[in-house]
Amino acid sequence: GNSISTARHLAENAQCDACVHLQKSTKDHLCAMEHLPLSYAPFKQCYFVKPGMSLVGNLQETAMKKKEKAQDFSVTDTLARLQKGISTFNVLEWAVTGKNKLCGRATDNTSMTLDEFTDILQDHNIDIFKYGQGNAKSLELFYAETVKQQKACLVETPSGDLERFLELVRINLVAASADGSDRLLRLSTEILNDGRARMRNQKVAQVVAGQVAWQDSMNQMFHDRFGLTLDVVKENMPMDKYWVKQERQSSPSFPDVMTIYLTHEVRIRVADPSHPKMSVIGLPDMRSFNTKDGQTTSKWTWTSLSEESSNEDMLAQLLSDHNIDVSNFEPGAFTELHDEVYVDKCAHLTVTGDDLARHL
Repeated sequence: GNSISTARHLAENAQCDACVHLQKSTKDHLCAMEHLPLSYAPFKQCYFVKPGMSLVGNLQETAMKKKEKAQDFSVTDTLARLQKGISTFNVLEWAVTGKNKLCGRATDNTSMTLDEFTDILQDHNIDIFKYGQGNAKSLELFYAETVKQQKACLVETPSGDLERFLELVRINLVAASADGSDRLLRLSTEILNDGRARMRNQKVAQVVAGQVAWQDSMNQMFHDRFGLTLDVVKENMPMDKYWVKQERQSSPSFPDVMTIYLTHEVRIRVADPSHPKMSVIGLPDMRSFNTKDGQTTSKWTWTSLSEESSNEDMLAQLLSDHNIDVSNFEPGAFTELHDEVYVDKCAHLTVTGDDLARHL
């Protein structure tokens, strides 16, 4: 992907050996190290740190100058700069650099018609008749998510291929239980509008749509999904860790179109689980709870941080939530039910009111 091609470009065009080289776009995004004395290689279009230069000494000198100006060059200041860099870095714009943006996010093109959208797909040899079949989304839904809802961006690569870029925020929301062990919030099950129960076993996640920055999208999600205000999030849910990853995968939902997932991985630790406002997410008792989005009911569970919950765990939790005691099952019955739902997929579970039903 871009990381490999950029690294290769810098290696092939390095001004000199045994030193760090940076692209201009990288230099422009430096925060804590923005005052480093970098040399510019005009014919190579890159910056580099001269070999043998003492970066520590230079940073100390910069710190002294800041102190002379009565500015605090503390760890807090450095973290604030880093936080600012994280919040202003546009990962989507970075990822699609050098590619032709056709429609969706980052194009401001919401007036494109379904016919025009279909023409783009067909011009790039996408078989539109695969859409709406099997696990594939309908063409209308693909169009709505991309053009109207601005959830994804379609681009044309230099080789003429069509790619779909999707920006996500995946949140590792951690809280300490009464015994001091860390728990992670997971979406265990979704009850669809037709009553079908779909096992999810996922972390809290949000698609970044429109022109909204990823942090604003995350904060809005906390409010809309869990009823947590921005003040509560800022006060009691500080960001502990952050990293970005890019994954390139084919998706059965979008046949013949490669999807590039740009994921902001965030770790947030609840500072005070006993805070009164945290009760909406099952704290401090680590209880399971439900949220509702339209016709879909989501079931959330606090799971052990040390191990990821399996499908067996989620199925057992769903049965327990509906007062079904697995210990009363005949030997092998639970495994058989699990295989029917997850492996053979010859059965599905539905929820009607408080009743859980199995359909073959």
